[in-house]
Amino acid sequence: MYVIVLVVAFAFHYKVYFIASGSMQPTLKINELIIVKNSSQNSTYEVGDIITFHDEDLQADVTH
Repeated sequence: MYVIVLVVAFAFHYKVYFIASGSMQPTLKINELIIVKNSSQNSTYEVGDIITFHDEDLQADVTH
């Protein structure tokens, strides 16, 4: 199952992450697989949207 998800995600230029901490529970659980679509820098977001961004201080991608 994961292999199919990974192949499709990479084919359409999506990124795949596993949730590493419990900070988003109960919405996202630890070790849950998420697929992230790149958006333009002109995208708008609303309260409640879940986004993944690169944190320069942590040198890591963060989902919140």
